Amino acid sequence: MTAKFSSLSVRGDLFGGLTAGIVALPLALAFGVASGAGAAAGLYGAIVLGLLAALAGGTRMQISGPTGPMTVVFAAILISMEGNLAMVMGAVFVCGMVQILLGLSRAGALVRFIPYPVVSGFMSGIGLIIILLQLAPLLGAPSQSSPTGALLALPQTLMQMNFQAAFLSLLTLLIVFLTPMRISRILPSPLVALIVVTLVSMAAGFRVPVIGEIPMGLPDVVFPVFSWETIKPVVLAGITLALLGSIDSLLTSLVADSVTGTRHNSNRELVGQGLGNSLCAFVGGLPGAGATMRTVVNIKAGGSTRLSGVTHAVFLLVLLMGAAPLAQNIPLAVLAGILVKVGLDILDYRFIKLLKTAPRDDLMVMTVVFVLTVFVDLIIAVGVGVLFSMALITKRVSSQARVSLWPEDESATSRMQGEVRVLEIQGAFFFGSTSRLTDNVDQVLGTRVIIFNCSRIPFIDLSAVFALEETIERLKASRITSLVVMPPKIRAQLIALNHAGLPSQILFPDLKSALMEAENFTKPEKTKKALVPGAKILLVDDEKDFTEMLSLRLEERGHRVWVAHDGMEGLNLLREQPQDVVVLDLRMPGMGGLEVLAQMKKEFPFVEVILLTGHGSEESAVHGMRMGAFDYLMKPAEFSQLLDKIKAARRRKVAQEDRIRQAEMLLSLPSAVRPLNEEEETEEVRAVR
Repeated sequence: MTAKFSSLSVRGDLFGGLTAGIVALPLALAFGVASGAGAAAGLYGAIVLGLLAALAGGTRMQISGPTGPMTVVFAAILISMEGNLAMVMGAVFVCGMVQILLGLSRAGALVRFIPYPVVSGFMSGIGLIIILLQLAPLLGAPSQSSPTGALLALPQTLMQMNFQAAFLSLLTLLIVFLTPMRISRILPSPLVALIVVTLVSMAAGFRVPVIGEIPMGLPDVVFPVFSWETIKPVVLAGITLALLGSIDSLLTSLVADSVTGTRHNSNRELVGQGLGNSLCAFVGGLPGAGATMRTVVNIKAGGSTRLSGVTHAVFLLVLLMGAAPLAQNIPLAVLAGILVKVGLDILDYRFIKLLKTAPRDDLMVMTVVFVLTVFVDLIIAVGVGVLFSMALITKRVSSQARVSLWPEDESATSRMQGEVRVLEIQGAFFFGSTSRLTDNVDQVLGTRVIIFNCSRIPFIDLSAVFALEETIERLKASRITSLVVMPPKIRAQLIALNHAGLPSQILFPDLKSALMEAENFTKPEKTKKALVPGAKILLVDDEKDFTEMLSLRLEERGHRVWVAHDGMEGLNLLREQPQDVVVLDLRMPGMGGLEVLAQMKKEFPFVEVILLTGHGSEESAVHGMRMGAFDYLMKPAEFSQLLDKIKAARRRKVAQEDRIRQAEMLLSLPSAVRPLNEEEETEEVRAVR
């Protein structure tokens, strides 16, 4: 949605952008130093990413720049690549390209599917990493490269403590935590600490580690390095940065949405972040993401459009061009104190307050992600957390699935005399709940028909489809007929799947129609009255599963069935063994169905033929009826409909045979007994009449 510019909104954007820039300055310097690439890298990243993400991103009031999580990962990559800045910038470039691809492939909405315990454990872990990595700089000792190293080196750090640096750190912490809110609204506490403590250090002549020289003016161009030897670590590092930056940015976008009541464009936000990070690679800038604290500060100060983000970046650029020398005397202890405040702010206190009452599963996920984030790897932590959450959700959903059998007693009296039983499945039918189906199958052995009533399932996956197919095959081996009831939408999907193990003839849209079909299997004596037992039926269809199922059902009714899978085979069988009814599929490959029909009617004019055809081929079926076919059905045809057609065709065939026998009997009578035709009648006979 395009924001409308007015003097009020412009004033708010300018003030919000300047306020965010003031907050971003000490953080950019601190993150740059903490990353190992230098304070200037933090400023370059804040300017380039902040400008491009504001112009091209999908969250209008978001402020982007170096963040704690991205800084931690960048520092680890820089160490793993032995300080080779060109290689590291190659990873930053890959990071930007991956983010652009994620945005173009519309993967931005996927962040909504990351469970909250995973996000909570991840963010709290990042906060603790930042705090642990600043322990040494707080005390004026050399910094460590990993949180584990910082803990192990703590005794040595205490021995190397610089008391002047420790004093400055303590003063910084007091300022950032105790500055009244009425002052922080005008001048952010980190900037107050940066200015005041730096002036105290310079006035007292303290000998403490400082930032050092920061280049003035525009940065030099850095060309990322790619080679066959380094492509793998560079790409893997870039993907790690991209995933982390995408999650960080989109979570910040969600925070901005909740504060402003607007909706961001996730995919555009990823493209904007990707453009910014890819360009950071060419100026030696620190990669970053949407910054939650700076974004909220911008919004609270009046920022509402992209102009606020642009103002923030331009403000930092002006400082870089003219005020860089003023920052070289900033003590590292001051920046460490500011970063400790950042680390504490990142901790998820909302979840921490619920540790005693939170669900056990969520607490387990949060703890696992937290530990892996701090002591193993950030991306591994998120991946394991998501998989762990999926496993727990799968367990929870599958436990809600219910499988019940009725009637419970297979000998119960009913209109089907206990020969039909219904296995009802309720809840999600997927890989996590298929075992409940297989565990209940043994209870239905000995039944003639089993109906799998799945009318109350919300969805079915392929694992469940295959499990159902295997169960039906197992029952078929025990001569038990299986019918399946599915919701209309799922039934249509299964028919479209065209899976051989679940032909459309056994799929029903409701339980009533399935029970009516099951009744046909339990009362063969009625079928014998309707369809003369011993009828000879030829099935000509290339679908082997369909013909196998149909022949089994017809044979259960006492009929003799022959099967052919192409037209020529059907004609040969018909020549060898005359049939009463032929069921012919018009859509078989090879010899066309109409051609087969014409040959059948030519050689066997009295055979009754029922045609099967599909949608769009009705005209061919009508033409086939003009050629002498009895009737036609659209596939997939219900078995009951096909059975009715066969009955009607058989009755016509029987009636026709009766008429022929009567005619033959009349012809065999002596002329004195049998009726005379008109030519044989004499005038005397006509006179008598």
